[in-house]
Amino acid sequence: MDNKSFTSADVQVPIKILHDNDLVRTATQHNTILLRHLQLCPTNRCNLNCEFCSCGDREKHLELDLDTIDTLLKDVQSLGCKAITITGGGEPLLHPNINEIIKKCKDRDIKVGLVTNGLLLDNLKEEVSWCRISFDSNRKFSELKEKVELAWDSFIDIDWAFSFVLYDGFGDLDLVVEFANQRKFTHVRVVADIFNPNDKLMGLIPNTLRKDGICDKRIIYQPRNEPTRGSKKCLISLLKPTIGANGQIYPCCGAQYAIKDSKRDFIKEMSMGHIKDIKEIMNDQRYFDGSICDVCYYKGYNNILGLMTEKVEHKEWV
Repeated sequence: MDNKSFTSADVQVPIKILHDNDLVRTATQHNTILLRHLQLCPTNRCNLNCEFCSCGDREKHLELDLDTIDTLLKDVQSLGCKAITITGGGEPLLHPNINEIIKKCKDRDIKVGLVTNGLLLDNLKEEVSWCRISFDSNRKFSELKEKVELAWDSFIDIDWAFSFVLYDGFGDLDLVVEFANQRKFTHVRVVADIFNPNDKLMGLIPNTLRKDGICDKRIIYQPRNEPTRGSKKCLISLLKPTIGANGQIYPCCGAQYAIKDSKRDFIKEMSMGHIKDIKEIMNDQRYFDGSICDVCYYKGYNNILGLMTEKVEHKEWV
């Protein structure tokens, strides 16, 4: 199992960029970043109210309608988008047209990933490329296990994974990892609470699980204690922007907590514009000025994208 296939934030060398020949060619020869991966928050409605939620202050009634999303998909396809992560915001499976949205993506040859809390997995009728189920220390796995089993049985070609927020102790982490091992999930991402990271607690996980005879090789440990300030030339905002349920474009999914002591939401200072203008914004390469960001986990991306768009002399002497 190669963890590089399943991670993006905190990656020092984002190897996936180097595997995209068109992206590399366009950046190095034309000083242009292609929009490759869109992160879409179709609804702010949610059936949970997690204390650690990075978007807990959002306007929970907001939702993009199907026609608006269809127009967006047409635009981003023309810009070279290859993949969409449907996420939150709220809980994506609460959107009344979630299966139509997934189908419209696939009809445009755009691959789909889904992030969900898992409670409404029986609403999922269209197959996606991967599905990551969010969980945390305060929830009981017994309340979710049957739904995950049924979905796993129904969609055998989906790459399944868990994302476990280490919020208050280990909770049912042992049961989640054991389940993932038995069903050969691709991974279990263990991530610290973004606002109150406890990396000391995270460091205790391997020995704790091994004492119970549980293998932790599927775990990707993702601490949150070493963010950097944002980059003035935030090129990841062109490569993989985020669309909020309010129809605004944001530079990344971390825009909800990028400015310290602000609302846990996508705020106007982080907006790049409205989705009706996405083609113009991307074609003009109007990247976000990330110098206002106190917290950034995409320094590796911005470093390599910046280097790719710089002029290099004597490039034959590698």
